[in-house]
Amino acid sequence: MAVPPESVQLLCRRIVESSPDLIVVHRDGCIVYANPSALERLGWKDLAAIDGTSLSAIVVSVDPRGEPDPARESVPASPVEQRWRCANGSTLPVHVVACDVAFEGGQGTAFIARDVRERHHFAAAMVEMDRQAAIGLLAAGIGHEVNNPLAYILANLEFVATEVEVLFGELPQEARKRLEPRLVDLTQALTDTSQGAQRIRTIIADLRTFSRNDETSTLVDVRQLLDASARMAAVQIRQRATIVKKYADDVSPVLASDLRLGQVFLNLVINAAQSLPEGASPERSRIELEVHDEGGFVHVEVVDTGCGIPADVLPRIFEPFFTTKAVGQGTGLGLGICRRIVTQLGGEMRVTSEVGVGSRFVVRLPRATPR
Repeated sequence: MAVPPESVQLLCRRIVESSPDLIVVHRDGCIVYANPSALERLGWKDLAAIDGTSLSAIVVSVDPRGEPDPARESVPASPVEQRWRCANGSTLPVHVVACDVAFEGGQGTAFIARDVRERHHFAAAMVEMDRQAAIGLLAAGIGHEVNNPLAYILANLEFVATEVEVLFGELPQEARKRLEPRLVDLTQALTDTSQGAQRIRTIIADLRTFSRNDETSTLVDVRQLLDASARMAAVQIRQRATIVKKYADDVSPVLASDLRLGQVFLNLVINAAQSLPEGASPERSRIELEVHDEGGFVHVEVVDTGCGIPADVLPRIFEPFFTTKAVGQGTGLGLGICRRIVTQLGGEMRVTSEVGVGSRFVVRLPRATPR
């Protein structure tokens, strides 16, 4: 028995409206229909808000840093990657196929798009895992090779300092009086050298903390982790800014992997340093590290007085592979992965910025509940 055309049309419409894919129909480059998934994912209230809109207002270039491309009336049937602009200005990576359709008495073109954000997140996570594994192996090797000679350097420095005092005490009174200024200088030199060696030991410990494979959650004092992050980023910071710490006296611990959380803080501190121009006066440029406890959450803020983030770029900074840095200086993975780590810990990450004034990144983490 033949199925009435009206029934087929009703079935097709139900399939389209219940599809998880984004389906947009346009005629002569103007949108005439969008299914509920497209409206929801793109942030439009209803079809009336997008009806008649030029397709070029939604479809942007494949390269997230490129200029919008004029929307073509059709695309090949094989999937192509595009980015679709949402109502809030952010973009959505999608794979798109197109086909010609008859729609409401006229010819049109249907774009069927699949959200590939999860695929991008997975790719970003794989890149990060490879990088962490390589750094971990390198850090373990460096740490082992450096710590061994460092141990006897520190032991010998302590031995020399002790022997100098003993030998000085055995000198005649007149010789001690004559040599005392030189002894003071020698003792100070030995003290400075010992402090430098201890500094090397601290750096190696920090490097191994930030690159090991252990991701066990423990009670973490975020202030200590911020201090370690600042030490690791010292090379980036020293010639550009002054670190200002504003830590509350009583801060609850958080339950997290200090490896992963340290990765978040290190990324934020380095980004803050890189937002300041090279050659900037450290006396005038600041990076503020703030920690306080409020409303069941531990608040960590990284504030810089750098160049700031333009308003049109701000909604996109957490997108995978989006970066404003020059080619070869950034992959665009850092902030997206940081927010994912914070979200997995039950927290959230926010950012406010003003061009020419600076940026403020805020990480809110739930306080660890005593067992």
